[in-house]
Amino acid sequence: GSPHGGGGRIAVGSAAECLTEYCVTGNTYAPEGVITEAHVGGKVVEHPADMASVLHLAICSSLCNDSTLTYNGDKHSYDKIGESTEVALRVLAEKIGLPGFDAMPSALTQLSKQERAAYCATYWEGQFSRIA
Repeated sequence: GSPHGGGGRIAVGSAAECLTEYCVTGNTYAPEGVITEAHVGGKVVEHPADMASVLHLAICSSLCNDSTLTYNGDKHSYDKIGESTEVALRVLAEKIGLPGFDAMPSALTQLSKQERAAYCATYWEGQFSRIA
């Protein structure tokens, strides 16, 4: 858990910057939640996909993944097919959103729950070819 109401933590970095830790809110398979700075009182990261390290994590989490996330309207919940860890990474990618949009990831809330379940993953699958 985290001090930010459930969820988990991720740490990303590159040779040009030190390792940075973030918290991810949410504790279900719903692609709802935010990325925050990990320190106590950490602020919400408004555009996480605009940070290269976080963006690359989202792309890899989408493409190197055999799970599926769908919305079940009868049960009013998101359902997973596949390994829990892979689904959690898929949900993380959805929470990160897409780069280059000022309204991202809040714009994703305008989608239907069925569309929202895999919107970002579907985008990345259209941008890159999976080899294996």
